[in-house]
Amino acid sequence: MNILVTGGTGFIGSHLTEELMQKGHTVYSMVRTPEKRTYIEQKGAILVHCDLSDKNAIARIMEDIEVVYHLASLRGEGRGSSKGYWETNVEGTRNLLDAACKENIKRFVYCSTVGVTGWVTRLPGTEDHQYNPQGVYHKTKYEAEKLSLEYHEKNGVPVTVIRPVITYGPRDDGMIYKLAKLINDGRFYTIGSGENRLHLLYIKNLVYAFKLLLEKPNSIGETYIIADPQPLTVNQLTLMISKNLRVPLPQRHISSTVAKTVASIMEKISTLGITPMLNRSSVDILTKDRYYSTEKANSQLHYQPQYTTEEGIKETIKWLKQNAVL
Repeated sequence: MNILVTGGTGFIGSHLTEELMQKGHTVYSMVRTPEKRTYIEQKGAILVHCDLSDKNAIARIMEDIEVVYHLASLRGEGRGSSKGYWETNVEGTRNLLDAACKENIKRFVYCSTVGVTGWVTRLPGTEDHQYNPQGVYHKTKYEAEKLSLEYHEKNGVPVTVIRPVITYGPRDDGMIYKLAKLINDGRFYTIGSGENRLHLLYIKNLVYAFKLLLEKPNSIGETYIIADPQPLTVNQLTLMISKNLRVPLPQRHISSTVAKTVASIMEKISTLGITPMLNRSSVDILTKDRYYSTEKANSQLHYQPQYTTEEGIKETIKWLKQNAVL
């Protein structure tokens, strides 16, 4: 099939693109920044230079497309104006959906985030938990998710929404990489007790879920949370990382109050163009209980994670070592 992957040069997009091509699909990767294209271009993806704001270019691209995986977004906080987040995450999604209405699209998969429900009060979190997004990123992801489902209901676009938890793996520079670097350098501090639970998602488990959607027509119009088999405590996670790095885990603790003060200072410094190693959102992730049920995906998609978190962390640390990233 002819498949369009927006955000194809990103962490998730590059892994999905690689897997789809291995399965014999023709993959078109929408690229806005040419300097990031090398990896997937070498793998054989067809690069399409286009911005999500360019309606005419999107319409031309979609003429021969059968499946869309919409992954592109302006991520995180503090990476642009509120208007910039809205134009990219909401209006960009609308432009793709408008083009999909005019073509014979078989599937439109929107990659959302569990963050659209905020900090869930009833654990484990499920798909029917009420929306409560915090911050401009999650608020615009919520609007784009809602918009995608509305286009299914009103215009018949065959939309499925995927809500991944925190995703990690080779080529990512997110949370696991940052924890690994701090632990490897002996600079890690446990915030609070470290006994709160969090839920992660190894990239190969997410790609597996994305592939399942093509085989399950009953997933159209549905929303699915995707995660690794089990949550784990921060203490379990950091010990797992230190063992794979073969370095001792620093036994230092700081309170969440002190950590949030430091994070606030780092966020202010980040306005000068420096990426903060810690922000208030990451303090929440490392101190609050947040985990989810994948029962709906298990029963309707027959989603059974191919990797445990322990196996995923092992592969990720191995990649970081082999590529001298740490």
